[in-house]
Amino acid sequence: MKLKIYYLTALIAIVLSIIAFFFDYTISIGILAATLASMLNLLLLSASMTMVMKQQDMQNYPLLIVSNIFRYGLLAAVIYLALKNPQYFNIYGVTIGLVLFLISLVIDAVSRKGA
Repeated sequence: MKLKIYYLTALIAIVLSIIAFFFDYTISIGILAATLASMLNLLLLSASMTMVMKQQDMQNYPLLIVSNIFRYGLLAAVIYLALKNPQYFNIYGVTIGLVLFLISLVIDAVSRKGA
């Protein structure tokens, strides 16, 4: 995946966190934590898909299953932390952070289509 998307996501997350910090610092922490988890999630997805596509036999199938469980567990852990520790993480900030990387992917796709 292009590094440009990760930079765009990080820039948007930092700007949103700075703006949200003036309202409530827990929103900022939620945005940053969930954005990092979302970026790691898609990085692991890209790595596992690349590995599976190189060898198109079924020997990498268990690795793919473990990777999916780990990726979804990572996202669930961030949401669980936000629900159990509302004094540190705001659930709305976590939601914004989880969706932020996907929004960056859409922005990149739309900008490529126009080019």
